[in-house]
Amino acid sequence: MNIFKKLSILSTLLIGCVGIQTIFAQPATWNGTADTDWYSASENAFTITTAEQLAGLALQPDLSSGLR
Repeated sequence: MNIFKKLSILSTLLIGCVGIQTIFAQPATWNGTADTDWYSASENAFTITTAEQLAGLALQPDLSSGLR
């Protein structure tokens, strides 16, 4: 078997394995808690990256009137 055919087979197998892993990967599930550690009154921009942080946003009363 020539090198190109071997590489083609190997790359096909690798792509297949990555595809299967992606299909069966479980997404992160929100556990019902709220994280407010990201909040600082001295900041005016925030980056929310988790469901817990998003829930924490709802608990910040001084932010509710200033959201755009």
